[in-house]
Amino acid sequence: MTQALVHSNRGTSRRASGPLLLALGLGLGFLFKYTILLLLPGVLLLLLAALRRNREGLPRPLAFLASAALFALFLAPVFIWNAQHDWATVKHLLGHLGLAPDLSRLPAPSPTPGAATPTTFPLKYTLELLGTQLATVGPLTVAAFFAWRARKRLTTLHAAAPAFCLALAAPILLFYLAVSFNSSVEGNWPLAGWLAFIPLVIAGWQSAEPIAPPAANADAAAPSNPPRVSFATPFVNLAPPHGTLRFFFNAIAIYGLVAGLAMLRLDLLRAVLEPSIPPLARAIPIGRLIGADAMTAHVLRLAGEHHASNPARPAPFILCQHYGRGSQLEFALRSGSVPIPPALLAAGFTPTVYISQSRMGGRQVQHDFWPGHSLDQPALLGKDAIIIADSPDPALWRPYFDFVTPINQPDP
Repeated sequence: MTQALVHSNRGTSRRASGPLLLALGLGLGFLFKYTILLLLPGVLLLLLAALRRNREGLPRPLAFLASAALFALFLAPVFIWNAQHDWATVKHLLGHLGLAPDLSRLPAPSPTPGAATPTTFPLKYTLELLGTQLATVGPLTVAAFFAWRARKRLTTLHAAAPAFCLALAAPILLFYLAVSFNSSVEGNWPLAGWLAFIPLVIAGWQSAEPIAPPAANADAAAPSNPPRVSFATPFVNLAPPHGTLRFFFNAIAIYGLVAGLAMLRLDLLRAVLEPSIPPLARAIPIGRLIGADAMTAHVLRLAGEHHASNPARPAPFILCQHYGRGSQLEFALRSGSVPIPPALLAAGFTPTVYISQSRMGGRQVQHDFWPGHSLDQPALLGKDAIIIADSPDPALWRPYFDFVTPINQPDP
């Protein structure tokens, strides 16, 4: 899709391959991640700019009509399915944005049923978003800013490339910034927008022109062979004269290496911070990134202990309040990364993880449309369950079970 975008942006060929490849890339991307539609505003802006710049060099209108038809073929199955299922996907995505189906603002969730809705100070989510972007992307944000300022002196770039990068990045970043005024935004959601700046940053890394400001003597002759920094040696010039941009380019490589290694063992980072800065340690979401196997082993141990104490009863089933945790558990169970004890299998234990989210005031999720995951199955009546709950209040579950016993829990 990158090649298609570049080809379409050049506006120097009347071949239809550029728009068709772009439609194919956007369509395939839509089937995997609906938010690829955030690229469309930037693509349309680029098209309008190309029309003004070189109308004769663009493909013929028929090529764009064929591309639109191809893109519509990828959209159609999703829209047809949603129309048949009360627009479940749309409602789910609106819930991510903190909006009800009628576009009214959803109240912030209470940690305990019946408790008062927690209040948040203005711009809380926005400040959280800015903080997570600085922590996740690091010096790329600063390098992109300096590279944009120096765009006219980047000798290795096509003249339209900086605007091309900005047109793709801006709709994504601005969209999630707007969402943060109303709802919490996960730190990884806007990352696709930052990816669009990487070619701009690399061009600045390669070029010696934008690093130093113009010479004081305008008549001074420029060197015939300006020095360049090789990709193989990005750390050789950490701070040349007036090398602010070069410094941040090298900082990106260093930060990426450190952050990439740290992401592999966030549990160790959390353990280091826990004694001295407990709030910061608890803010590290290791449960979303690592630890699925440990959580699954913990749940299987609880199920095994429960069955051993109640051998006459069938093995318990697994019930999750949140679909994310449930998906992690079922993947680990079905992939075999955590073996299911033979005694549990003999007692009728299955790797199916049931989700109660939509039945407890939450959004509909994919499990609600899978017959094998339906909580309405008669076979579940009278069976015990191991519950992985978001709420610590057992009263939330008592209407559905004869009794509820709180037990210890794994680290989040």
